[in-house]
Amino acid sequence: MMELRQLFTISTGYTFRDAIATMEPGNTAVVQAGDITAARLASVPRIAFDNPRHMLQAGDILISARGSVVARTVTPDLLPAIAASSVFVLRPILDDLNPRFVARYLNSAYGQAALRQIATGAYIKSLRKPDIASLQIPQPPVATQDIIVRLHDVIDENRKLLRLKDELLQQLDNSVINQLQGENQ
Repeated sequence: MMELRQLFTISTGYTFRDAIATMEPGNTAVVQAGDITAARLASVPRIAFDNPRHMLQAGDILISARGSVVARTVTPDLLPAIAASSVFVLRPILDDLNPRFVARYLNSAYGQAALRQIATGAYIKSLRKPDIASLQIPQPPVATQDIIVRLHDVIDENRKLLRLKDELLQQLDNSVINQLQGENQ
């Protein structure tokens, strides 16, 4: 196990002076905590922003700092992008690390339990940077990390296929009744 601070630089997102919705449209995606929680990174607003110091990189991990805590890995299709101040940005500092493995761990039952332990606040939970930095993360060999990520991807794909199967079966079931209704009219 290693502390998160040994694996990543940890920073907070950019603090905007104005509401994001009122900013000039552009090509830089703005990721807010709610976007991470809802897994809707593909549809985030895009604004004109050109400060390279705050730009996200593929492989960064985004963690919502308030509310439901979820971790997502930045993929190249999101870029260029910036995180809002309600998001922690974890940037890998080791080469033998799969960021998707760490995000997967943080979203697992074990990771979520650890995050709940360090969350503060009575009604809306929030995370503090020093507490996140001290989280203990398992560090198996990178080949094992890659296998775990691939296994997770296969499981996710199977879940999607099962949901699609359920939808198709429901449509089939409904169409049988609809046909009967049509014959009785």
